[in-house]
Amino acid sequence: MKIYAAGFVWTLLAALFDNTYDLSRLSEGVALGYSAKKDDLAIKPIIDATYTGAAQTPASTEGAGRQEKLMNTLMDAIDDLGERTDPITKRKIQAEGLVALCSSKDARHIAHVMSGLGNSTPEKYSPLNQITKVIGYDGEVIDMPEKTVTYGGVTSGTIYLIKPNRYFKIPIKRGLTMEIDQKPDVNTLAREQRAWYFVEGMYNSIGIENFVQEVTLPTW
Repeated sequence: MKIYAAGFVWTLLAALFDNTYDLSRLSEGVALGYSAKKDDLAIKPIIDATYTGAAQTPASTEGAGRQEKLMNTLMDAIDDLGERTDPITKRKIQAEGLVALCSSKDARHIAHVMSGLGNSTPEKYSPLNQITKVIGYDGEVIDMPEKTVTYGGVTSGTIYLIKPNRYFKIPIKRGLTMEIDQKPDVNTLAREQRAWYFVEGMYNSIGIENFVQEVTLPTW
């Protein structure tokens, strides 16, 4: 478990000369920071992991057009993930109910082929029912007075095909909680202090190592 926290001190100097203090704006900033950090904690480990061998699927060159190549790439990725085995049960992974994590650009492209290609190609590709959710994530940038916090997103051209499983659960010990001290501190001349924190665990690395397929997409 880890504690993630942020604090705010309303000083005497600010009370005397700063008229911009707005509790609603402060609350909005905390909500944005909390949401962005939660997304980063869930997605960054998947993006930063190293995938080799059977955990990688190259872009398919089969097909006449970009939609057909993308469709074949996704079909290959589904098959590749389905050929891998659960490290504990030793059974093959059921390649269904999958989640595609990608950039918003690639999410739009996947949407073009998710329902199949129908009569647009001689093969009449059927819908990709094995993929039930597509998540487009481009990261987040939060500007603050003294620094900018940047959370990286998924790079276009690569997607991560994920099989939700028992190892992809993040235990939460405490949701977002605020504590406030409105008693002035004569030692620091603080008028008010607030702190926000949440407590949660991290992924079990087995999930990322065994239930994620890194997929290189064909040029769109």
